[in-house]
Amino acid sequence: MDARVLDGQELLAWLSAGSEYLKANKHLVDRLNVFPVPDGDTGTNMSLTLESGVRAAQEVGPDAAGAVAKAFSRGVLMGARGNSGVILSQLFRGFALHVEKAVTVDALSFAEALQAGVRTAYQAVLKPVEGTMLTVAREAAKNAVRSARAHKRGAHGDPFIVVLEAWLQAARSALERTPELLAVLKQAGVVDAGGYGLILIFEGLYRAARKAEGAAGADAGESRAWAEMSPKDSTDAAEHDFQAMAGMRPEDIRYGYCTEVIIALRPEAQSSFDLAAFRARMTRFGDSLLAIADDDLVKVHVHTENPGAVLAFAQEFGELKRIKIDNMREQLRNIRKRARDAAPAGEDAAQDVADEIPKAKQAIVAVASGSGFHRLFQSLGVSVIVEGGQTMNPSTEELLAAVRRAYAETVFLLPNNANIILAAKQAASLSESAVIVVPTDSIPSGIAAAIAFHPEAAPEDNVEKMKSAAQAVRTIQLTTAVRDTEHGGQFIKSGAWIAVSGGEIVAHGAALIDVARQALSRTVDGGASVVTAYWGEGADPSWREALRQAVETDHPDVEYEAHEGAQPIYPLILSVE
Repeated sequence: MDARVLDGQELLAWLSAGSEYLKANKHLVDRLNVFPVPDGDTGTNMSLTLESGVRAAQEVGPDAAGAVAKAFSRGVLMGARGNSGVILSQLFRGFALHVEKAVTVDALSFAEALQAGVRTAYQAVLKPVEGTMLTVAREAAKNAVRSARAHKRGAHGDPFIVVLEAWLQAARSALERTPELLAVLKQAGVVDAGGYGLILIFEGLYRAARKAEGAAGADAGESRAWAEMSPKDSTDAAEHDFQAMAGMRPEDIRYGYCTEVIIALRPEAQSSFDLAAFRARMTRFGDSLLAIADDDLVKVHVHTENPGAVLAFAQEFGELKRIKIDNMREQLRNIRKRARDAAPAGEDAAQDVADEIPKAKQAIVAVASGSGFHRLFQSLGVSVIVEGGQTMNPSTEELLAAVRRAYAETVFLLPNNANIILAAKQAASLSESAVIVVPTDSIPSGIAAAIAFHPEAAPEDNVEKMKSAAQAVRTIQLTTAVRDTEHGGQFIKSGAWIAVSGGEIVAHGAALIDVARQALSRTVDGGASVVTAYWGEGADPSWREALRQAVETDHPDVEYEAHEGAQPIYPLILSVE
C-alpha cells in the first residue's frame, strides 16, 4: 500500500496543470452555452478564475499544502467571474478549509477535501440546480472518497492516480446525464458547460499526477478521447444557441441586470457577519443569487432590476470592489438584431443564421472605479466596464477579456487613467478586433469621450470627436497627502488636502472646500462653462452644499453640476469644461 503524500509544491504544480489544460481547451466549453442570456463564455470565465488562483498560490511559493490551497482559494475568489467562476471558487474554498492546517495531504484527505468543497458550493447557491457542474462535482467527489477508502484498506497502485481516475470516471458519467436532469440541455442536445470545464481541470491534474509518477502514456487513453469529443459539434451548438436566444424577447427576462460585486467587509463587521442572513435579505433584489464569503470578503452575483439598490445595500457592509453590471436585455436585443441581419431574405430571423454570431459594429469599453461612475458609463451606452483606476490598474489580460466581451468589430477603449494607457495599448495590439485606445487620463475625460460617441458614425469620425472631447476636459482630483513632502518650494504636511491636476499639485491646505476653491481659481477661465463635482467614498455630506455655494459665488457665469461617483481614494473629483 502506497503511503505517498502531496506537499505544497506538488499541489501547486497540479493546480497549475489543471489551469493550463482548461485554458488550452476553454473554447470547447465556451461553445456549449445554451441558456437564455448571451453569456456563452463559461470556459473563459472558469479559465480566468483559475489563473487568478494560480497567481495567488505562486506568491506563497512551495509552502505547506494547506497554505498553498488557502492562497489558491483566496485568489480564485478574488478572480471569480460569472456563475461558473463563483461556484468553482466555492469548490476550492471548501477544499482549502479542509486541508488548511496540513503540511502534506494523503489521498484520502485529498478526496475528502474535494467532498468538502462540494458541500461548501451547495451551501453557496440559494437554489441549487441539478444537471449543472454541482451535480458533476458531487458525484465525482463521492466516488473519489469511496476509492480512497478502498485503497487505504489494501489496494495497490499510486493512491492519487486511483482517486483521480475514480473522480474522472464518475464525473464523465454524471456529465452525460446532465441533459436528463436539465430540460434546456436536452433540448439543445448538449451537456452542461460548467461540468465539462470542471472535467477539463481534473484532466490536467490527472496528467500532472501521472507525469510526476513517470507513468507511461500520460496523454493517452480515455482522458484524451474525452477531451477530443465535443458533446455537440461546434457549428451546431453555436447555431442552436444563437437561434434559441434570437427567438426570445427582451421582455421575457424578468430581472435584466446581471450584477456582480466583491465587498471588503469593514473590520468591525467581519466577526459578526451572518452570510445566511445576508443572503436572505439579498433575495428581495432578484434571482440567480450567489453570495459567498471568505474571511473579510463577500462575493455577490445576482440578476436584478435595480443594480443601484444592490450596491447600496452591499455598501452597508464595507467597501465595494470589482463591480460588474451587464444589461442582459440590451445584450439580447443585439443578438436578435444580428439574427435578423444574418437571416436570408424572406426567412425567419432565427433560421439559417451563420455558425458564428455577427459582431456589433462598434462598442465602448471603459475602466472605472466606483458604483456611481459605473452607472454613469452604463447610461452613456458603454458596453463593458472594467473595475480599476488609481492604485488598482487592470492588467492587459483583463482589458483584453473586456474587449472580447464587448464583441464588436471596432472597440473604443477608455483607460481613464494615465497609468492604464500603456496596458490598454498592449491589449489593443493583442486583440483580434480593431481596438482604438482613446488616451483618456481621467474618468471625467472618459465621460466626455463617451458622450461624444455616436454608434451610427464611422469609427474614424468617432475617434476624432472622442479625443477632442476628452482633451477639452480639465480634471482636478482631491485627496489627502499620505506623507510630509515639499512641492514647489512649499511644505505639505501629511494629512493635508491636496488638489492634483495634470500630474501636478495645484493647491493644498487644511480644508477640502478651500483647496477646491484654490484649484478652481487656477483652472476655470473664460472658456469654461461647466464645473462638475463627482463625490466619492468618505465625502462629508456638508461639503456638497458648501462647494455648490462656493462655485456659484466664485464663478457666477459657470454652470455647476454634481454626481455621486462613489470612487475610492479621491473623495472629490472636479471636471472643468
